[in-house]
Amino acid sequence: MTITYDFIAYSGRLSENSWTLGMRAIQGEVPLDVVLPNLHTATNAEDEDIIGVLTKEGISRESSDVMELYRYLRQLSTKTNQAFGYNEVVIRNIHTRLNSLKVDQELRVQITYTERKENYLPSTYNIKLLGTHEISPIDTQEFETEIDPEDETNEIVDIDTPKETDTNTPEQNGEKTIPKDFPPIESEISVYKSTNTLEKLIAFSRSLQSELKETKQKLDAMTERIQSLEEQRTHYRELENLLQDIVDRLNFMENYEKRIEILENDRYTLKTIQEVLTNYLKTTHRQSHLLLKEIDDESDDDQEL
Repeated sequence: MTITYDFIAYSGRLSENSWTLGMRAIQGEVPLDVVLPNLHTATNAEDEDIIGVLTKEGISRESSDVMELYRYLRQLSTKTNQAFGYNEVVIRNIHTRLNSLKVDQELRVQITYTERKENYLPSTYNIKLLGTHEISPIDTQEFETEIDPEDETNEIVDIDTPKETDTNTPEQNGEKTIPKDFPPIESEISVYKSTNTLEKLIAFSRSLQSELKETKQKLDAMTERIQSLEEQRTHYRELENLLQDIVDRLNFMENYEKRIEILENDRYTLKTIQEVLTNYLKTTHRQSHLLLKEIDDESDDDQEL
């Protein structure tokens, strides 16, 4: 099931530097939150519903900006990707035709708003160029005949907005209902307004699910990153242990070389002592031999005597 609203948006040239911008409903009434999705007139800042409807009498105001209608249509149909759709063709055509309007001429477009009940399908705006016309008083019958015959097959549900008793509405205070500036819409946010609390909750739930999915993806990526860092830390620790073992072995080898040097010195000292002892023993042996020889000689002499 779909809810469809049709309305006319137009921009006329009043003089060389003066323009008019207006909207009017084709059939029944169109909620202002559909016509002006970025306008919030509710007194409660937390309530995003726009109070008011667009009728066949329409709303309009004067402007000095020739491209205001173009920016308004760009707001309704943001180019979110490289796709070149029908709306983009119409909007670019309007951009080139606005400057060519003569005085007392206006450029009209028909805008069809379709709101689907399926949660996975956002609302859409379809824009159709109606051409250039002479500025004339409002003729509701003329605009009723400009609806596409194909649009009659769609189910049109008129939502009656209760009349507000508050005397501070923008129309009663003489305030302009159409905003002077149409701020650009973020390309990632679809133009979607709802006056139903349940649909708001559904949209909010979808937003939370999207944020939850994005957060889960970020957590998964962070977990993988932490695991990778932990593996790198373990690898670096193993390398550190290996380097420490190599340093310990080098220190041990250095100490071992010192011990070898000490032993070499001791061996040299022992060799020197050995040589000294050898010489001493040889000398002692020689002296003992000589002494014994002398003693023998003396003994022989005594015997002869």
